[in-house]
Amino acid sequence: MALSSLSLLEENLPFYALSLLAGSSLLIAVLALASEKFRTLILFCWHCFFKPFTSTSKKTGQQQQALESFYEAQAKIYDATRSVLLQGREDCLKLSVTHVQQHKKNNLVWVDVGGGTGFNVEQMDKIYSLKNFKAVYVVDLSPSLLEVAKERFAARGWNNIHCMLADACTFTIPNESADLITFSYSLSMIPTFHSAIDHVQTLLGKDGVIACVDFGVQSKVTTVGRVDTLGGLQNRHIPWVFRTFWRTWFEADRVFLDPARRDYLEYRFGTLKSLNLSNDTLGKIPYYIWLGCDKDRSPALLHRINALATASPYLAPTEVVSQDEIKHSKGHEAALSNQARNLPFPSMYYQRDIYRVYYDEMRPEYAQFKNEYIYAFTWEDPREDAKILNLTSKDTVLAITSAGDNILAYAALPDPPHRIHGVDLNPAQGHLMELKLAAFKSLTREEVWKLFGIGKIEDFRELLLTKLAPHVSSNALQYWYYKGPKTFDINGAGIYNTGFSKWALRIARVVFKVCAVGW
Repeated sequence: MALSSLSLLEENLPFYALSLLAGSSLLIAVLALASEKFRTLILFCWHCFFKPFTSTSKKTGQQQQALESFYEAQAKIYDATRSVLLQGREDCLKLSVTHVQQHKKNNLVWVDVGGGTGFNVEQMDKIYSLKNFKAVYVVDLSPSLLEVAKERFAARGWNNIHCMLADACTFTIPNESADLITFSYSLSMIPTFHSAIDHVQTLLGKDGVIACVDFGVQSKVTTVGRVDTLGGLQNRHIPWVFRTFWRTWFEADRVFLDPARRDYLEYRFGTLKSLNLSNDTLGKIPYYIWLGCDKDRSPALLHRINALATASPYLAPTEVVSQDEIKHSKGHEAALSNQARNLPFPSMYYQRDIYRVYYDEMRPEYAQFKNEYIYAFTWEDPREDAKILNLTSKDTVLAITSAGDNILAYAALPDPPHRIHGVDLNPAQGHLMELKLAAFKSLTREEVWKLFGIGKIEDFRELLLTKLAPHVSSNALQYWYYKGPKTFDINGAGIYNTGFSKWALRIARVVFKVCAVGW
């Protein structure tokens, strides 16, 4: 027995030796990989948290030298160390290209200001093929970061990408306007940000989109007098402790979180979309995603103002003594007020679809609903309404918005009403109505059924950013960006188990179960 075992060992000795050698190589490779990651982490922490941010140049005030002193040693590891810190970049690109596509789908010109290593370009290719872009300009003031970008683009054979070592305030692009301009965590590092924003405004095409994702703090104080231009206030206010701490922390690396940068964007451009977010992984660092456009871009802007003056007027007495007593809509008044102060029009005016009428979200009456809708579905049968009212195209309907199902049913009649007004004191019911309208405009039949038939769908946020977003207001986008993933979670209870109306279904379920009635 012992002899046979010894023989077996001798016969298989080469195999055991190779296995041991392979195991050692694997262990060495694992250790090397771990060591490389550890080294990368140490370099990142040193340059971002400990090493003083001082220019290597004896000249003071040289922005390029200051940037190089910060990025030169970490250019090669930049992308490997920013995925957790710089959140929202991919979401910003998805929102941007989805809105650009509403006006133009190919031969696009994109300028990425502060594009650095070209990470955004690589991500964009996954979202919307670079074959649809006539030219992409990556502008940056750091030679080290641009070298990484050039290597990245050369390796992929992209010849329509141009790296420009230039100042954000003075660069030029060849005889064309941009369809998309982006600032991705770069505006907060540009000292002369007013000049940079003014400069890119001259480069943006008439139907172009400008987007910014960046760190930034805002408070209620900074919104006074311009609430209607901001595209929604959800999560915009940052508590004093976080505002003070993060501004102080980032300023050590010459990254400025003051509200002035975002404020100036919202002054120079009309707000298309606005999201107020926080990086919860790293201590609730506040950041935002913002999309804008030329604040005077729409040739139909005046028409929209005039339409809003009559489309949703205040309820007035039937007897009017003089024309001066006729009150215009709140949207009309807000637009004229902004125009007099050289501010952009209310964000609602820049939406592609104008079915959502302007409302003042600061009105105290709305607080009672606690940012939640009551009805996730409509109780009444609209078919009976249509029979009793005998609705035709000569009629105008005024109805409570509720969950919007009745309104959609009236609009789907063979001879639908000429105009339908959905009115509700709860803004969240309007957000739900917008989502349904956007779904019918942009989704497939199967996707619509999953959303509002089954009440659940896979990866709702992706659907929101890539398909639904252009068809909803900024206020509704904010609402569903936060509420949607949980509401439509494929493993959750679904939309009909949300809102106050969920209690009716729960009670009915219990009653049916007690009475042995099928559910």
